[in-house]
Amino acid sequence: MKLANLEKERILNDFTQEDVANEIGCARSTYANWESGKREPDFDSAQKLANTFGVSVDYLIGNSKFRNADELAQKYIELVKQVQSIIEHADYKSNADGVFLGGSDKYSEDELEVARAAAKAAIDAMRKLNRQKDKYRTTR
Repeated sequence: MKLANLEKERILNDFTQEDVANEIGCARSTYANWESGKREPDFDSAQKLANTFGVSVDYLIGNSKFRNADELAQKYIELVKQVQSIIEHADYKSNADGVFLGGSDKYSEDELEVARAAAKAAIDAMRKLNRQKDKYRTTR
């Protein structure tokens, strides 16, 4: 498991290799070998590194462009809002069959069905996410 973003995160957080090694409880040489790709950490060490930098292990190894779950959730919310905006500004069909850019007559019935399902799923997912955020929101 090559840690593609390890050096980037260390520099971004203004840490030395020694700082990170001390934080996670390993030798500086061990950490340096991980950063250079000469060695690979075990999963527990990778998790400690991710926790130290406030990122996910997936991000550290280069499997995600999102540093953590908050960034991923924010991107998801942005996409759902874009879908809602498209729906709100789309051409409404007079038969109330749905909303589609350019009018529903430009799409096959299969395409319309997929669009309806996708729009409904996106809105339902955003509502569920908003309910979960409200559930865990702390009041002061």
